Amino acid sequence: MANAVICCAGLSNSGKSTSLKYLDPKETFIVSCTNKQLQIPGFRKKYIKVSLTKEAGLTGNWYVCNDYVKIERILDMVSTSRPDIKVIVIDDINYCLSNDIMQNALTKG
Repeated sequence: MANAVICCAGLSNSGKSTSLKYLDPKETFIVSCTNKQLQIPGFRKKYIKVSLTKEAGLTGNWYVCNDYVKIERILDMVSTSRPDIKVIVIDDINYCLSNDIMQNALTKG
């Protein structure tokens, strides 16, 4: 199957994140750019926060981060070490942009 990128855009509270409940958690990896729990029934049982150990490698399917570099690293790790993952979702990526703007707001030059 070819790779595909799908972007969902819409107004706040229009159901973009809630629509993730239709994805299979066994094949889905979610990067949340905010620390909010998604409004999916049984979310905390279906989506376990990521941990990385030498023994087990990369486990879990929910990563909370709003740093572009860290997100890129975790996506590389998922790509190389998690053949079970078929779908990757980056939820609320606009927070990465906002975070970047705020961190550089007082930079001169």
